[in-house]
Amino acid sequence: MSLQDYLKKYVSEEPQEQGSESDLSETEEGPVIVERKVQSKGWTSVETKETTGPRPNLMQDGSLPGLKTGEDIKRSMEMKQRQLEDEKRKVQQHYDPNNVETVYRDATGRRLSKVEDPDAQRKAEEERIKEEIKRINESEYTAIRKQKEEQRLKQLGTETQESRDHQKKQIVNDDDPALLFDSNLQSRKRKLTNLSATGRKLYAETGYPDNRFGIRPGWRWDGVNRTNGFEQRWFERRQELEQNEVLKYTLQEDI
Repeated sequence: MSLQDYLKKYVSEEPQEQGSESDLSETEEGPVIVERKVQSKGWTSVETKETTGPRPNLMQDGSLPGLKTGEDIKRSMEMKQRQLEDEKRKVQQHYDPNNVETVYRDATGRRLSKVEDPDAQRKAEEERIKEEIKRINESEYTAIRKQKEEQRLKQLGTETQESRDHQKKQIVNDDDPALLFDSNLQSRKRKLTNLSATGRKLYAETGYPDNRFGIRPGWRWDGVNRTNGFEQRWFERRQELEQNEVLKYTLQEDI
């Protein structure tokens, strides 16, 4: 087939094909395109009837993730503020802070009425126990004091003249000239001086290590130094400081 025959053949067939396509469009229906409703990815609030778009993934602080421009930061702050306002409005709609009732429950979980106090019974029991303890203590103290007074009155009532004379004889008066004829005077003085203020026996003053409190050997201490030497060093250091203070005052130059 030559080139001319080939061109004639295909040039002559093009109008026929175009006509057949036009006939097909007139006789047969083409594909029907149905418009689909684009489904929204947001949601509508039941209370406010507002349609809200999908919220982007936010970080824990409520800001947008990734690198942000100034516009992004502003938008994230506005979104966070709007979210807080929405939550606040919802809370205010559901709960009125001026009309909130406190629910009281007992130890078993039973709901109490508003008049009842869950701690009223416990507080009353504690108050009763305190009053009982106070009453018992006062009664015991009163009984003990009364018993001591009765014993003292009984002792004074049964005290005889002989006992009073005996107590007077135990007192040594240095101005009494009759004591010159008393051979037991020194022993009596020694017995009286070797007693503490409470009547406990003390050792004779034969020498004992000094202590800060001036305690003499006797009822509680036998006079033996069982310490690590701190008392002795304490006295030596105190004496040294006193001597240095005196020397500093006496040897200072006149200005």
